[in-house]
Amino acid sequence: MQPLLATIREMAEWTRAALGEERLAWLQALPRAPAEEASDAELGTVYGPLDRDIATYAHIHRPFIRNILTIR
Repeated sequence: MQPLLATIREMAEWTRAALGEERLAWLQALPRAPAEEASDAELGTVYGPLDRDIATYAHIHRPFIRNILTIR
């Protein structure tokens, strides 16, 4: 397992260097999608302004479906 971790660290260091500080700062400032444990109020804050009946997002590591009728 150690060789794999060393390889991952090496790739991460290379990626950070290739991106540069400005791009890393931009990425870190992006809003985060709420996790499945998010409260209905948090979901309302994030998705309510969209004023849509359905909101979908991807690239999550724990897929889930929530039915929230009161976030708008």
